[in-house]
Amino acid sequence: MVGPHLAKSAEGLDRWGKTLSDIRYPNTSIDRVTTHVIFIHGLTGHYEQTWESRTNPKEFWPTWLEADTGDVGVWSIGYPAAASRWQRGDAMALVDRASNLLPRLANERKLQSGNIVLVGHSLGGLVIKALLRKAEAEMPFKANVASFVRRVRQVVFIATPHQGSDQATGKCLKAPLTPSRNVGRA
Repeated sequence: MVGPHLAKSAEGLDRWGKTLSDIRYPNTSIDRVTTHVIFIHGLTGHYEQTWESRTNPKEFWPTWLEADTGDVGVWSIGYPAAASRWQRGDAMALVDRASNLLPRLANERKLQSGNIVLVGHSLGGLVIKALLRKAEAEMPFKANVASFVRRVRQVVFIATPHQGSDQATGKCLKAPLTPSRNVGRA
């Protein structure tokens, strides 16, 4: 479902025209925004559903920041985040995800001024770390990237597996992997 503040542009498409990332724009008038808070979801997450309340009707709770302050713009980044290519075929390495998101954010006209706070949940935190590493490498060559990085004031990590996760290392498997008894038999 595409919300009223969702942007999809040619810059966010792969060579087959498939969306690589989406941006949910703030509700607040950009002219009044002094701080941009950018939410980045985690594994199997969604640009809105990850941050919704469990109430009925559901609320995209980050917009409460906009309502309470008036000078904060809340953004949310959406991207395919399957646990593996086997699930939906759209998993992407962190470096590649950062390479996709950095130009979207650094070139976004509405993000050209104001402080930036990045908030990442789980995999989203790892994406932020990769994005900032990529940005640091590009700063000397790209003024828009340098401006973006200089304006990042805070990074918030929510349940980010900085040291890896049991799921990634296979420690979460409860039973050892053994070949089927029928392997090699006709």
